[in-house]
Amino acid sequence: MLPCMPGYNKNILSHTTNETVVTMSDKMTPVVAKVLPAEKERFFEATEQIGTTPSNAIRMFIAAFNRAGTFPFEVGVRGVLGKAGVSNE
Repeated sequence: MLPCMPGYNKNILSHTTNETVVTMSDKMTPVVAKVLPAEKERFFEATEQIGTTPSNAIRMFIAAFNRAGTFPFEVGVRGVLGKAGVSNE
C-alpha cells in the first residue's frame, strides 16, 4: 500500500495517463502470456537487475505501446528467438 502523502486523501489519490484518470480504487486485471521457461527466467533476472518487477515492466510496456499505438521499438525478424545470427528470412 502506498503511504498517504500530506495533502492527499489515500482514497482519492489519482494520476492521469493520457486522458484516463486512474484512482487507487481502480481494479487491475491480469494479462496472461505463455513464454518459454528460459525466456521467463531471463526476464525475471533482467527486471531485478534494473530494480523493477516483471509486473511493473509489463505495465510500462503496455503504457508505452498504447501511447505509440504500436510497438515502442523497432520489430524485426532476425533473432526472434533470441539466437544471435539466426534469421527467419
